[in-house]
Amino acid sequence: MAGQSTAKFLQNENFTFIPYQRLFKTITPVVVPGYGEYEGYANRDSLKYLRTYGLNDVKTMIRGTLRNKGFCSAWDVFVQLGCCEDTYEMDNVESMTHASFIDSFVDPKRGETLQAAIARASDGTDEDIRRLEWSGMFTNEKVGLSNGTPAQVLEHILNKKWKLQPNDKDMIVMWASLRLCDRWNCQTHRGYIDRERFQLGGYRDGEDCRPAVGYCSEVAGGREDLAERSCYTRRRKKFMIQFSRS
Repeated sequence: MAGQSTAKFLQNENFTFIPYQRLFKTITPVVVPGYGEYEGYANRDSLKYLRTYGLNDVKTMIRGTLRNKGFCSAWDVFVQLGCCEDTYEMDNVESMTHASFIDSFVDPKRGETLQAAIARASDGTDEDIRRLEWSGMFTNEKVGLSNGTPAQVLEHILNKKWKLQPNDKDMIVMWASLRLCDRWNCQTHRGYIDRERFQLGGYRDGEDCRPAVGYCSEVAGGREDLAERSCYTRRRKKFMIQFSRS
């Protein structure tokens, strides 16, 4: 689950660590042409890729995740309340509703609504609260579990609304930025999914997009020429990554 571990990465030759309490406040805006605005945040341990791809001499190595604009601020509400904790099991889960679950993490003042108490406790905005409401967090529907940690209960609630349906498409957006230097100059190369090249592709059991995820690291490590790379996702769609100089 997002927001459970410290992010580790290398930035300008400095080892950097962001605890999960600050992870979703430390974001980078990313615009992918043809797809719109996203928010990027450092994802878990980027340092292990230095050895894997032979990048011991690089000055910066950050592996991150892209989310739709507004996601990080709303998810940070869960993080600040403690809903992402996975170190203990909650009591009385079998009788909980969605609303009583999240209510257990706040202490509303007299006359204060649950939404207002959550916003106060987490520094959440009105838009954050609307996103939580859309996700079903304030309904009286039973959770449907007999036990679980806060993270397990939260995941179960969100999956009711977020789970992909048979006709839904599991889309993926990928963006890479490489800065390559020699003794004379430095050049930045950015890659992203090209909408014109996005098309249905053949599906093969066991294939997914992992080859493309590691591609930018392979390029930086000198294993392949700077070029296009394709792969298949689980939902039978093929995409190309086009790198260009900027």
